Amino acid sequence: MKHTLYIIMAAALLCACSDIAPEDRLTPVTFLPENLIQRNVLIEDFTGQNCPNCPTATDVIESLEEGYEGYVIGVSIHSGNLGRGMALWTPYGDTRFDKIGKDLPQPTVRIDRTSAIYTGGNEVQNGLHSGVRAQLQKSSPITIGSYNCEQSGEDGKTLTFNVKLASTKDIDAMVQVWIIEDGIVSRQKMPDGTTNKDYEHKSAFRATMTADDGEPMHIEAGHSAELSLSYDASKFKGITDNCHSVVIVSQPNDGEVLQVAKFPLVSK
Repeated sequence: MKHTLYIIMAAALLCACSDIAPEDRLTPVTFLPENLIQRNVLIEDFTGQNCPNCPTATDVIESLEEGYEGYVIGVSIHSGNLGRGMALWTPYGDTRFDKIGKDLPQPTVRIDRTSAIYTGGNEVQNGLHSGVRAQLQKSSPITIGSYNCEQSGEDGKTLTFNVKLASTKDIDAMVQVWIIEDGIVSRQKMPDGTTNKDYEHKSAFRATMTADDGEPMHIEAGHSAELSLSYDASKFKGITDNCHSVVIVSQPNDGEVLQVAKFPLVSK
C-alpha cells in the first residue's frame, strides 16, 4: 500500500509541475485521471466519556491512522446517552448520531458513511481493519487541492477559510468543514470499569464551520471550484496548535464520502 501511495504522489507532482504556472504552484489543484487519485478514508467514531468499550475502538482507530499516515482520518464524535452531559458532548454530535439510527450501542463506528456500521469494542476490533483497507483500494473523482484559514476580528475569533476542489467529472457534492482537537485531558470510563480522570482525548469533534449538512457545491469536470466562508468562533473556547480542520466531500443527502483531508485549523 505505502509503495503504491508513493508512486501516486510522485505522479501528482509531475503533473502539477507540467500543468501549472510557476507563480501558482504554492496552492495547486492537480488534475489527474480518477484511477490515480488517492482516496483518503474518514472514520466517524460515535463515542462517549461514560462508555467503557470506547477506548478500545479509539486504540484501533489510532493504530490505523498511524499505519496509513495521512490517508486515514478519524474523528471522535461525543454523542448519545454515554456522551451526553459530559465535557466533550455537542448537540451536533447527537444530530450526526441520530442520522445513523436510534438506540445504537456505543462505540458505533462507520467508514466513509457507507452501509457498514461497527458497534461495540469486539466488533470494531475484528472488522475495522478490513473495512478501511477496502475503502483505501477505491479511487476518487475528487482532489482537495488546498485549504487556507486566517484569523481576524476581535481576539482573532473570526475565521475566514477557502477550500479548492477539483473533479474528474461533473459532480454535485456537499462540503463540510469541521474543527477537531487533540490533547484534551478529561475523564473517561475504561474497559476495566475504572475511570481515568487524566485520559487524553484525541481528534475530538468540537464544531462545524459549515452548515449542519454541509454546503452544496457543483464541480465541473476538469475545472477547479472554491468554497469560501467565514466562521464566528466566539463560542469556541480556544484555538490552539492542537486544533485541525477536517474537510469532507460527500454525495448529496449525507451519502458516501468521496474525499477527506485534514489540515492545521489556522494556516501558518
